[in-house]
Amino acid sequence: MVKEKYKKLIFLACVFYFTLPVITQAATLELSPPSSSIQAGQNITLTITAQSSEAINAVTSSLSFPPNLLSVVSISKAGSGLTLWVQEPKYSNDAGTIDFSGIVPDPGISGSTRILVVQLRAKKTGTASVRFDSAAVLANDGQGTNVLSSTVPATIVIAPASAPAAPAAVVTPVDTSSQE
Repeated sequence: MVKEKYKKLIFLACVFYFTLPVITQAATLELSPPSSSIQAGQNITLTITAQSSEAINAVTSSLSFPPNLLSVVSISKAGSGLTLWVQEPKYSNDAGTIDFSGIVPDPGISGSTRILVVQLRAKKTGTASVRFDSAAVLANDGQGTNVLSSTVPATIVIAPASAPAAPAAVVTPVDTSSQE
């Protein structure tokens, strides 16, 4: 009976030992805001953020968007947690893609970290999804372990542009009193 208790204890210790690193090694890449509504002709700003409970030192990604509905106006690295760019952020409005690859030296970064800020312009009505087609978030563990567990896309509902307001009619009062 004592042997059974030890077997169970050893089994549980092994389960925790082998699964705990998998549980703690998790990172996400997110587009924020995840959903929004704008009008055709308007701009929207999306922030790409990495969330990680452990130190990371590299992020790489390819994103896509529908080029018939959206176009990139600008990409900003200002305030990014990544300090060196293996591949400078670039985009193609014809293909509907955004690509980047950046790193940060030891000791890496953790928590919520801004990666890039992307400004997009809505071209016409529709629902556009901006999503991560491929991505990796590498742990600062000396082995380059990919700890990316999920990505959060953005959905943008584009409404028709509102018509400009018609100029107000100018009414000139007419004096109807007779002057004699």
